[in-house]
Amino acid sequence: YDMGAAVSVQSLVPYWKRHQVNLVLDYGAGNLRNSCYLQEQGFQVVVVETPEHFGKIQDKICRYRLPGIVSPAIAYFRLEADLVLANFVLNTIKKEAERREIISNVYHNLKAGGFFLVEVTEKNERYPQKGFSEEELDSLVGEWGFRKTMVLRRRGLLGIQYCK
Repeated sequence: YDMGAAVSVQSLVPYWKRHQVNLVLDYGAGNLRNSCYLQEQGFQVVVVETPEHFGKIQDKICRYRLPGIVSPAIAYFRLEADLVLANFVLNTIKKEAERREIISNVYHNLKAGGFFLVEVTEKNERYPQKGFSEEELDSLVGEWGFRKTMVLRRRGLLGIQYCK
């Protein structure tokens, strides 16, 4: 795969293994770099993407034999995942209602005690209209009652792991 997995994902693998994470939902899986990496690390991965994007990644999905669910359908599933990843998904979505719908879908597909890792571009002084602050993410995710377990920052990226 093209780019290797996100640093946050690579660094959290030992932690997730210690916490018996097996089923991972990669929500907005993009070019599948995290999905493929996690599958190679022994996790069971399910890909969630838009119908349009599935067309672009179909070959790779088949090659890695990754199960996929189109994003409009995920609302009807209750997957009881151990971990949901949302890497730069919230960044790309402008509408507040759609962001909340994603968090709702994450919540309903995560088992009690499961983890939710959100990664976004961190808001800064230079680009105040881009990205999220930690407080903004907390308030978006917090209304579902998630607890924050970890904050990761590097080079303008903000990763927060929550627990249901």
